[in-house]
Amino acid sequence: MTTNTELLKIARKHLGKGGSVFRKYCGLPSGASYCNAFVSYIAHEGKVDKLYFDGKKETYCPHSYEWCKKNLAQIPPYIVLPMDIAYFDWDKNGVPNHIGFVTSRKDTNSIYTIEGNTSKIVKGKTVARNVVAERVRASSNTQAIFRPHLPAKFELKKLECDGHFGYNSIANLQKALGLKPTGILDRTTLIALQKKAGADKDAWWGPKTSKKIQKMIGAKQDGKFGKKSVVKLQKWINAKNYPAKKSIKTSATKKTATTKKATTTTAKKTTTAKKAGKKGGADIPYSKIKAGDILICYDSKGKFHHVVLATGNNKYIDCTNTSKNHIAERDYSVITKKYHVTRGFRHTDPKKAAAAVVWAKKIAKSKAYTYKHWKNNDKKTKLCPICHPSLKGKYKGWNCIGFVTAAYYHGAGMKNLTCSCSGLGTDSFFTKVTLASWKKRNGNDWTIITN
Repeated sequence: MTTNTELLKIARKHLGKGGSVFRKYCGLPSGASYCNAFVSYIAHEGKVDKLYFDGKKETYCPHSYEWCKKNLAQIPPYIVLPMDIAYFDWDKNGVPNHIGFVTSRKDTNSIYTIEGNTSKIVKGKTVARNVVAERVRASSNTQAIFRPHLPAKFELKKLECDGHFGYNSIANLQKALGLKPTGILDRTTLIALQKKAGADKDAWWGPKTSKKIQKMIGAKQDGKFGKKSVVKLQKWINAKNYPAKKSIKTSATKKTATTKKATTTTAKKTTTAKKAGKKGGADIPYSKIKAGDILICYDSKGKFHHVVLATGNNKYIDCTNTSKNHIAERDYSVITKKYHVTRGFRHTDPKKAAAAVVWAKKIAKSKAYTYKHWKNNDKKTKLCPICHPSLKGKYKGWNCIGFVTAAYYHGAGMKNLTCSCSGLGTDSFFTKVTLASWKKRNGNDWTIITN
């Protein structure tokens, strides 16, 4: 079944179009408002008709709104995912005037959308009307946001408390509530959470429900379920699913010799843990790694040091810190001898990951590029030779993070990455790489992999 990211791609193919194709699909006359018809048409094109209005060719917002209230969970702006359904009430009378798809959150109170029958705005000016366009919508005009039951990929393991309430967080929440983990935030899941928090069991996650949940998890009770509240909820979920092991107290009656031996053993274990790179963490076995994963490498002190791109078959490609060693594909054992690979990031779209690997292998086979720092306009820069073909000879090169993100930037066509080609640069934020920092720079479509 089509995923939310795949459905978003389908919707974006229609950007700039007028309403004729959507009106025709739903049987509307020329000139009629087609915002709801656009949603129905995209669901049909993505072969997920049943998940939006039960397959009906809806054209009237109040009708589809009632269907959503009966069948879907209503959620706050901060925890939205692509292709959630957003309704807008311009008249503030409780009757929706407009509908669109959510593309992502902007902040606690606003969202990015893609809508039919709207205006295209560029630098504050309207450049087209009654077309398919991307917009920014504030909560003051957003009547409700609903979560359709699109398929979800998730992992049941301890959450990284990063403030991103995605499929992993939802599945682990369901586990904590005693429900079957599906990764889909449906009415059953939300009602169970409301029951746990002592809120009204209506599957409507508004300010009242937010305050009750915030009280339960120890967050500020402001009714706005933002990043800090999500982090608190993730910690609450982890405490329920992965409780800390009780420490065994050492008896005070043990002999002095035994105590000394235990101290020596502890010191030995501490040294071993320090060598392991990340508070005793072990390298990720390659059996858990997939082609396209970006692997974060730490030195013996647990400090970030290097980034490589997994290519499958127990191999990876990287850009090493030497002018003699070309970008090349190497065995995984090479990197684990020098560093500790205790963390990695995986893109949720396998097709993009595969495209990034194909591109990286092509660059490696050319043997034309090396790692190199150089000066440009009297400033130290790390430029991509694909974007800057004027770079020649020894100046053809990348830094390590520039290379792996360039693979996704150029190979997979993702234009919001940290690759220096995108203008985002590579700065000191990499001294402490977390999933949250990675997503902040490279978008939300990433999950973490650990040992």
